Amino acid sequence: MTSWTDEASWVGTRRPMRTATGLDPAAYASDEFYFVEQRRVFGQAWVCVGIADEAVAGRMLVRQVGSKSVLLTRNDTGDLRGFINSCRHRGTELAEADCDIAGTIRCPYHRWGYSLDGALKATPFFNEVPRDDFDKSEFGLLPVRVDTWGVLLFACLSDDTPPLLDVEHCRSDGWVPPRHVVDCAPGVARRPGELEADH
Repeated sequence: MTSWTDEASWVGTRRPMRTATGLDPAAYASDEFYFVEQRRVFGQAWVCVGIADEAVAGRMLVRQVGSKSVLLTRNDTGDLRGFINSCRHRGTELAEADCDIAGTIRCPYHRWGYSLDGALKATPFFNEVPRDDFDKSEFGLLPVRVDTWGVLLFACLSDDTPPLLDVEHCRSDGWVPPRHVVDCAPGVARRPGELEADH
């Protein structure tokens, strides 16, 4: 039986391209591999979830990060925000697909409403039976870390993972995000990482 957390399971995938091998085929049907991947990759890493230009004001994106559904939107000042796609009242999924929103993330079940910053702002019919122990500020959407790198949009489920831009500096090849176009020769502009033969 393969131990998916043992370095020996991965050594072939880390070789130079011409000598590298793919994953052990057993990984594609292994329940153990699935759970390790959910926990150690999707549960901890920055995962690319789209193109940064998709996240515009008035639009809510719904993305999967492993087995978790995540919402991404921009608040009133244009800041990128991310949340677990689950109402804090009864856990109902807030949205099934990307959609336009007017400023409130609304639960389809009991109509609880959240601001674009995730704060609970409306609880229809909930106040008919007053409760002294209920504080709306404690029931905002659960945040998910989100960031952009170049043209890409990322989400991370772990608070312990370094910020995306801290992870970026670990690259050894000097590649920078394609949003930054550089001059490579007189009269020719190319994005870093593009091959000279592409022109």
